[in-house]
Amino acid sequence: MKSSRMLLVKGRGPLLAFLQAQYPETKRTALKQLLRHRAVFVNGNPVTRHDHMLETKDRVVIERGAPAPVRKSSVAMPEIVFEDRHIIVINKPEGLLTIATDKETHRTAYRQVMAYVQEDRPHRGERIFIVHRLDRDTSGLLVFARTEESKRTMQENWELAEKKYYAVVEGIPREAEGTIRSHLREHPKSLRMHSAPPSDESKLAITRYRTLRSTRHFALLEVKLDTGRKNQIRAHLSEQKTPIVGDKKYDARSNPMKRVGLHAFYLAFVHPVSGKRLVFRTETPIEFDQLLNEDEKVGVGSRVSGFGNAKQSSSLKHRPRSGGVKQQSSFGKRRVRAGIAKGPDADTPAPPAGDQRRKKPQKNTRDIRKKGR
Repeated sequence: MKSSRMLLVKGRGPLLAFLQAQYPETKRTALKQLLRHRAVFVNGNPVTRHDHMLETKDRVVIERGAPAPVRKSSVAMPEIVFEDRHIIVINKPEGLLTIATDKETHRTAYRQVMAYVQEDRPHRGERIFIVHRLDRDTSGLLVFARTEESKRTMQENWELAEKKYYAVVEGIPREAEGTIRSHLREHPKSLRMHSAPPSDESKLAITRYRTLRSTRHFALLEVKLDTGRKNQIRAHLSEQKTPIVGDKKYDARSNPMKRVGLHAFYLAFVHPVSGKRLVFRTETPIEFDQLLNEDEKVGVGSRVSGFGNAKQSSSLKHRPRSGGVKQQSSFGKRRVRAGIAKGPDADTPAPPAGDQRRKKPQKNTRDIRKKGR
């Protein structure tokens, strides 16, 4: 027997889809053969079913000459938040493309979700369809349609969808909340989006924000989009001299979280068939809270782990603050919520920050795959 390989699961999903993500150039038949031969172990127990549901932090061990991975990947599998016969909503991890590019064709949210639905109904030719996209470095809620009709209906009404993001930025906004309005166009050489005079090549972009929490060097913003332009949040916040942490393309000077500090935490839209309004929320990424908590503890002028050099820290230390910005000691707990809003009051704002410790989210034992089928 060859030496075993241990893989740590970073998101809920079916076993075969997880194996395909780890070995993208290995045929499904070869991976299924490993299962039939009892060569795949989950938490020490052999598993033969390809649709076995993995949970976060499960340990998968592959033995008996398992195929070597093409390359290691730290990208987690998408979490299935909600699904029925018409749509499927996931919580996309950062670092994962929505769809394929010329340079990356295998490790995409589209491919992984496609594998998931095809394994669920292998003889029905199941497909999924792109409704909208998230940048590779942005995590959060992403919806796919399961029929062409649902896709067409949702895209025709996507401007009515409500999208909110958490953004961790360098520095403190001069105003605690506000609206950024400009026309954006793409620079032909740098491919950066930037504000420009109205023209046929620029499009109106409207970004609303409010400060939820601020520390010595960083601020946590809730951002709401009235429009959906390419890199809209990243470009607007950079032009306000508060670039998103880790976003070097848009002038960030630090990368303490080893990721871009942008997460799509809230998504509300009308179901393409039932006509009911669906509202979904996710938690604040734990690394966002960890960075802000660490920054609150350090002294003035002290170096934050991963935050450039001392000179950079000092420059942010003396950034002028708006008198309206309030210091808040912690950010409230938010659990993943998926369901149908029962009226206008269902679209409640995020709870105010309070001096609360982050609670461990309760494990959702509900089998969402069975609901709505």
